[in-house]
Amino acid sequence: MASLVTESEITVFTGDFKNLFDTFKRQIVVHKEPKKIVTNLSTTLYAGYRPQNQSKTEYIPQTGIFDAMITYKDDAESEKWNDVKLNYIEGDARIKLENPGYQFIEGGGKTEAIEFDGMKFNLTSSPAVKNFFGFKLYVYHLEKTK
Repeated sequence: MASLVTESEITVFTGDFKNLFDTFKRQIVVHKEPKKIVTNLSTTLYAGYRPQNQSKTEYIPQTGIFDAMITYKDDAESEKWNDVKLNYIEGDARIKLENPGYQFIEGGGKTEAIEFDGMKFNLTSSPAVKNFFGFKLYVYHLEKTK
C-alpha cells in the first residue's frame, strides 16, 4: 500500500517525538498496593501439647519510578458554547508515559497513587494510546488526592 510518508521521514518524525518526550519528561512514582506475603512459622511440638499454627504476614511495598510528561489542568475561564459537544475528562493532571510505566500501572495489583511535585494523584481514566508512527505514549488522567 502506498504511503504519503517515506520510511526515512517516519524515522525523523519518531525521533522528533522521542526528543520532545525526553526534553519535557519528569520522574513520577507509581505506588501499587503492597504485596502480601504470609509465611508459616515452624513450631516445636512438645509432648501433651497440640501444635499451634502461627503465621507471619508481611507487606512489601510495590513502587516504580518512571519518566512521564505532565500537564496540569488549566483553570482559566473560557467562553461557553452550548452548541458544541466536547469529550472532556475531569481531572487535575494528565500524564503521558512510555511502555514500561504503562505495563507497571496495568500489571498485577491495584494502582493506589501516582506521585509527583510533592502531591499524590489517583487514576481517573483508562489509558489512551497515542501512536506516533510506532512511537507509543500512554495517557492517563489523574485527580489530586485530598
